[in-house]
Amino acid sequence: MNPKNPVSTNVPIPLTSFVGREAEVEELDHLLQSVRLLTLTGPGGVGKTRLALELLRRQTDRFPDGRWLIELAAITDTGLLPSSVAAVLRIPNEPGQALFDTVAEFLRPRQLLLLFDNCEHLAEASAALAEELLGTCPGLTVLATSREPLGVLGESVRPVAPLPVPPDDGHPICSDDQVTPPEVLDLLRRLVEKSLVVTEDRTDGRRFRLLETLRQYAEEQLHIAGEETGLLRRYVRWHQALAEKGQVGLRGPDQGKWRDRLEAELDNIRSAIRWSLSDPESVECGLGLATRIWQFWLTRQHLQEGWDTINRLLEVAGHDHPGRKDARVFALTAAGRLGILLGHLEQAQSFLEEALLLGRSTGDGAAATLCALGMLANRQDRLDAARTFLDESLTLTRARGPGNLGYTVLMELGWNAYLRGRTELARELWEQTLQEAHEQANPYYEAATHTWLGLIGLRQGGLEKAEWHARAGVRQRWAIGNWAGIPQGLTVLAAISASEGQLERALRLAGAAGSLRKETTGRLPPVVLADLQERLQRCQQILGERAAKAASAAGVRMDLARAVAYALEGPGVEAETSAPVTTNPLTRREHEVAHLLRRGLTNRQIASELVIAEGTVGIHVDHILAKLGFHSRAQVAAWVAQEGLTTDDQPSGR
Repeated sequence: MNPKNPVSTNVPIPLTSFVGREAEVEELDHLLQSVRLLTLTGPGGVGKTRLALELLRRQTDRFPDGRWLIELAAITDTGLLPSSVAAVLRIPNEPGQALFDTVAEFLRPRQLLLLFDNCEHLAEASAALAEELLGTCPGLTVLATSREPLGVLGESVRPVAPLPVPPDDGHPICSDDQVTPPEVLDLLRRLVEKSLVVTEDRTDGRRFRLLETLRQYAEEQLHIAGEETGLLRRYVRWHQALAEKGQVGLRGPDQGKWRDRLEAELDNIRSAIRWSLSDPESVECGLGLATRIWQFWLTRQHLQEGWDTINRLLEVAGHDHPGRKDARVFALTAAGRLGILLGHLEQAQSFLEEALLLGRSTGDGAAATLCALGMLANRQDRLDAARTFLDESLTLTRARGPGNLGYTVLMELGWNAYLRGRTELARELWEQTLQEAHEQANPYYEAATHTWLGLIGLRQGGLEKAEWHARAGVRQRWAIGNWAGIPQGLTVLAAISASEGQLERALRLAGAAGSLRKETTGRLPPVVLADLQERLQRCQQILGERAAKAASAAGVRMDLARAVAYALEGPGVEAETSAPVTTNPLTRREHEVAHLLRRGLTNRQIASELVIAEGTVGIHVDHILAKLGFHSRAQVAAWVAQEGLTTDDQPSGR
């Protein structure tokens, strides 16, 4: 992937020009060509981050797999370091595998530059992580900022001296409840003008943050003034209210936007949860915050973090906490579902059995818990017990009337039928799941059900329909930002391609799925896994060892966006996928559509403008999003503007 493509970096676009350190950045640029670990040191606020980001922006040719910023300022738990890297690089958790090992396996065949920003409070852990990754990943280079060196063998250290600045009169940071919103905005504007608050323009809007040294100072002043506890309790309650909205949003048509919103707030969410653990009056709010966004933990590669967080909150809250029983039922059920997906089946069963007991006593929550118990029993091959749990869950769910989320139970009933060998019944149940999920506007379940219907088509021999469903699942999961589920769809598409005789394509897709989630089909039942693996082994035997390894290796080199684009474009693009993507990877027609997206046109308006069908426009938009690694039209518009592309820059011959 060409490093000029925005897919390969998360470095923010600077709002101001870079001045005052040209000689330094040129020297560091040259140095970075000969070292694998470079640490910029200096006191807080001296400009280390600004210099490091500029250095990252200038590495446009050396790192084909990307330049990535890992922000550590808000991380206080050393155990979250690997998950911070995994989240930025979109590396899913692997059940039964340490997250560090998963990250290392992903990085090992790639050439990347990682910036660990603000390491000082995690110096020892940051040093250990950098040393271990550099030792196992030959194509990795690490740039770090810290108040002191990391002390790793082979580290090159460069102190950063402060630039001369004029005196600053400053403005107070106020936490008074009596300050009106207009006054807050005015104070914020003045703080930005004085460079005391940093602005960051993102696709979801503009965000503001304090420089780390000022944040620490403000925290000290709040403590001295005796205002810290009250403010932090409001902080936790605010994030709990956000999670309540997110819980609804994550089930609706805007769930992709809500995943982005929660991802942007993740450091704040972590801080709120951390504080709630130390404050008896806030622990229930913290538990509600963590459990209401359980689907976010699942779909954005934070599965292990979500499991650990809810476990810790349940432990601190205790069985006799004066909070509401229904809140504990919900938390236990959420923890149980995450535990099932991580393979912690015994602990998950313990949580769910406690939740069921409490749920029956309160009259609320039993339906969701029964569904989770059915999911667990399916995975334990206790199919009769699973059917009993699921039948009762469906009865309770249907009793709630319209909009009752019955499709969540129907999906597991479909799996129960599939595992019993009743493929036709499974198809009928999943088609009903798809219909109800569509009617209730839940694209998460729509996308998953498309994938399983692809599996049915594969089993029954309807390959054309199977491929349509499997691609629809990948496309929809990408569109809503459910990255964790995409490798499942890639694996099903690999098996379909194998059955169609597209042997190299099958192994490329399987290689991509395996790279993005080692043994990605591990979440599938053994009977399904065995069938898929058998099909891929036949491909390897027919192609021969050398050709098979080359095809698999080509898939392993794909990142998530590249793999999705390859899966959606279909056969006949193997040669293009092996080569680097050009700076503008779009076809001529996609280029035209992208420019019209920048103008804010709807699909119908674009169709009218280009004299093509509205459905065709939708397909072009999907391809654009996949190729660029985006999942919103606003991101495409921003990319067109950032690249400075005009209608004269259209690709030729495509």
